[in-house]
Amino acid sequence: FDGVTNGIDATLDSALRDGAVHYIAIMPGSAAAGTWGREGTYKSSGEVRSGAVGGGVILESNHEGAGTIVRANMLENSSKTGTGAGTGRSIGATSSPAVTVVTARIITDNFSSLTFDIQDSDDNGSGDAYADVSGLDFNMGGVVGVQRKSITATTKLWKRVNIDAFAGTSALLVVTIGNAPS
Repeated sequence: FDGVTNGIDATLDSALRDGAVHYIAIMPGSAAAGTWGREGTYKSSGEVRSGAVGGGVILESNHEGAGTIVRANMLENSSKTGTGAGTGRSIGATSSPAVTVVTARIITDNFSSLTFDIQDSDDNGSGDAYADVSGLDFNMGGVVGVQRKSITATTKLWKRVNIDAFAGTSALLVVTIGNAPS
């Protein structure tokens, strides 16, 4: 829904109709950091319909999974203006062969570069300092987009995003993390 024109968002409508695979996060109730939901890759299957009901504009579409769907936590959902660590979240430890999946999105851009790592700790950095998780480093470049990485490795209980480098004014960064079936 496009609140400015009170109509269907043309970009979303076009994406739902293109038959390509898209990354979709479903966070029931809230998209706030710390929220649990589902993250996956989907493509539309069947007809996309739009309409107005009771003064609201709706867009309906059926989707089929096109890859691994994971129970995911909204690790980060905020505007970034510089470097530094995000809030640690107790998401759960994993042991191999568990597959950890991270999906990172830049929603708005006013920057030329942004790189970050996923870090973990046993105790939110109290006695066990946060350290980068091997294989979960991201270079988002300077454009709106999405990247998804997965690793099969042991990870610690607490996770956070750590921005290593940032150049620009701001970037809305959305990061989900979850575990997939091995």
